[in-house]
Amino acid sequence: MSSWHVTCTISYFSQEKRQRYQIFNDVTKTVALIASLAIVIIIIILGPNGTIPIDHPTCTTEGCTLYAQRLLASLNASAADPCYNFKEFVCDGWKRRNAYSVRQNMTVTALDALTELAHSAHVPLKGQTTAQKGLAFFRSCDAVLKKDRNELATVKKMLAEAKIEWPRRPTQPDVLYTLFYSSIRLRWSPIFNIEIETTDTYATRVFLMPHEDFDLVARKYTSLKKAEATERRAYFDVLGDEFGASAADQTVVSFKEVENSGQVMLEPLLDALAKERKPTAISTAWLYRPGADPSKARWQSVLASYGVKGNETVIYETETLPFVTEFFNLWARYGEAMIEVLVSWCTVQVAALYANQRLVANYYGTQDAAMLRYGAFCLSKAYLIAGFSVFSPYVGEEVTQPDRRDVEDIALSVRRAFHARLMTWEHYEPERTVVGDWDSVSFVFRPFDGEDMGVSNVTRSYPDMGESLAENWRNAAVPLEIIRSDKAYAALKSLKLHVLLDYDFLLLPFAAAFPYYHPNATRPMKYGGVGEEVALALSEAFLDTYARFDDAKKAIDSASICMTGAPDSHSNLEAIALHALFDAFNNASSDKDVRLPGLEDYTASQIFFVASCYAKCSGSSGDTDEDCNVAFRYVSAFADAFKCPPLTYMNPADPCHLF
Repeated sequence: MSSWHVTCTISYFSQEKRQRYQIFNDVTKTVALIASLAIVIIIIILGPNGTIPIDHPTCTTEGCTLYAQRLLASLNASAADPCYNFKEFVCDGWKRRNAYSVRQNMTVTALDALTELAHSAHVPLKGQTTAQKGLAFFRSCDAVLKKDRNELATVKKMLAEAKIEWPRRPTQPDVLYTLFYSSIRLRWSPIFNIEIETTDTYATRVFLMPHEDFDLVARKYTSLKKAEATERRAYFDVLGDEFGASAADQTVVSFKEVENSGQVMLEPLLDALAKERKPTAISTAWLYRPGADPSKARWQSVLASYGVKGNETVIYETETLPFVTEFFNLWARYGEAMIEVLVSWCTVQVAALYANQRLVANYYGTQDAAMLRYGAFCLSKAYLIAGFSVFSPYVGEEVTQPDRRDVEDIALSVRRAFHARLMTWEHYEPERTVVGDWDSVSFVFRPFDGEDMGVSNVTRSYPDMGESLAENWRNAAVPLEIIRSDKAYAALKSLKLHVLLDYDFLLLPFAAAFPYYHPNATRPMKYGGVGEEVALALSEAFLDTYARFDDAKKAIDSASICMTGAPDSHSNLEAIALHALFDAFNNASSDKDVRLPGLEDYTASQIFFVASCYAKCSGSSGDTDEDCNVAFRYVSAFADAFKCPPLTYMNPADPCHLF
């Protein structure tokens, strides 16, 4: 009732009534004031999200503190709203301050730890165990990278044995001899890996296979082709300077000649390599055709030097017939002198990686890039010699038994959550095996056991390893078949953290390094790190199995098209992994929502998604900011965790998920 109304009607009230009314009015005002204050207090307590916060405990362990410091330096709410660009929100700070990605940074740190342990281990000169041979090889490789040894003189001597005098032209080039000797005796195969297989009961088989050394040459050629001529010239000049070029020497191959050989010969070889691959016999009628160079006599002569008699039947085989025929057609078209320029130039680039730090950095572009890529080069080749025992020092020092059990528990929970989700899919078929045993991870952790064998389960006897990298690689003479088929070797070269095999996968020990894992960190960090690596491996195994079947493949492609507008296995991989991973995280989470220091406003679910995205943050040289966004925007739990309004970028109308 208004004061004006009270004044106008006061004459109608008795004095007693007026007093009662005044008391009532005062009480009403007091109640209203109290109610108003209560509402204000409730609003303050509730906060903008409309939920009453609880005094959550904060984790102050070393793992939590270190991880929180990482996130605080990377998260940038002013750069992006998590509901519109989660990748930028999470990774902005990291990308601005680091050249490496988070994964690459973790790998380099783990490699440094392994290197220090390898150098401190006792390795005898003679009578080495398999593990010691691997460590000795790894140390000889690291010594080249760290400038502790300069193997250039040894490398030049070995090249001379193959009749390569680069940068000088040989007086009498013999390219066929060079190809065989460099591949079989030196184990450098920039054009073909060549293997000779002789038996008492069957014809001699000669395999010509372009493989990893040609890939090294091709990658460098492709990257330099996009660069300025000055950069290509600088790369050439460093090689020329180290191998002894002289401007006054008329026998020295010029930069122009090398450029020309790439344009007229490497380009068609790259095109040929892109064609279909299948095991094929190379026609000897074509190879030995009249007038061909090299002639049948030259083939027989070079084979004789490897114990193949002239009257033996020889079968030449390859998986890349277009590449082989193109190479010998180029030889016939341009002649031996020009093909020698190509072969020696390619061989020298491979050999340079065994010589010294300057040449290694010259190939990889920068010393930082060399630390990462050449570190993987060294580790992968040491693995070929020692199998998973090459990780033994690292696992023994960095992964305790309780740590391993914890990581195994995480892996098993992710595995079971993935299986549970898969069984709900309309295209699920029990007989389509993704992994052999959904309730065991013993095989997954085989690389942590320090076995002398690798994926192939073949024990080979390699000689003792010394201090010279080039000589160690030559003496090891790792068979081509192992180099070509060992999936763990390929994964290590590519800096992967898991190895996909038939019906299961292997987790490599570096996947348990910080920031993917820390023993006393919170579950969101552990599941968003090493847990996600397990989920990605399972997703990869799932796609590898189910994409073979038409009904499943249509559903997989449909989900990809919904997400990205085109079939894209990577987007599916990420989205499938994230759904199953969040299930596992939810199942493993306790009622306590433990927060990180300095990040107390973020719930456990929010930190889980932050951790999962943070693991993918690229460095300043990265190509895309969509690594998180594409998959995360199709996981409803993400939008729920961050309360993203409908139709914001990270909460689209169409869910687009597979299962």
